[in-house]
Amino acid sequence: MEIKTYPLGITQDMVDEWKRLYKGVSIITVTKKATDTSEEKVYNGFFRRPDLKILSAAGSFADSDPIKSGSVMFDNCKLKLDPEMESDDEIKMTAITKLNGIFKLHEAEVKNL
Repeated sequence: MEIKTYPLGITQDMVDEWKRLYKGVSIITVTKKATDTSEEKVYNGFFRRPDLKILSAAGSFADSDPIKSGSVMFDNCKLKLDPEMESDDEIKMTAITKLNGIFKLHEAEVKNL
């Protein structure tokens, strides 16, 4: 049996439990390049799938303050992350832009009868 390893000391058991609790878990990886060198540093964060309550809270700011909307999603979906993902605005905003892809909408069809 292959044992998956994840950053931040996350185990497969933890991932399985998060999946059970939240119906989905994702890892967002942000690579930040240093401005003065060619070095790159990678930051990771684990996020749960948002429920309708979280989506509603974030949606209430979507038109008036999109950054606040993204922050609501970030704060309510984060499970475990590198501290820099929360303290570095560039890293945090990059992660926030990727959060939209966590909640998937399925195809649906309406037929009037």
